Amino acid sequence: MSLFSSKNLGISGKRTPHITVVKKLIKFFEDYPMYNMDTIIRATKLYIEDHKKNGTMQYIRECGYFIYKKIDGIDQSDLAKWCQEAQDGGQSYTSRTIL
Repeated sequence: MSLFSSKNLGISGKRTPHITVVKKLIKFFEDYPMYNMDTIIRATKLYIEDHKKNGTMQYIRECGYFIYKKIDGIDQSDLAKWCQEAQDGGQSYTSRTIL
């Protein structure tokens, strides 16, 4: 959650209430047991650094929506895509084409 602070991002409004993040992370760990907290932190840092590098901070998702966002009635996870990117070493940026 601290990675989405206005101090870290340089913009405000990207944090999510603690209880919402906890609930979404519990669901995330149930749906994606292959990822651990270390991978999640690396993935989140990759996601944020990508936006910083590309000058697209205005488009960064709110913390809770990064974990899961309901689109057309289906929960979708940018975090899962970036976790895969983190496991792939963060070099290929396959997430860029998926997102």
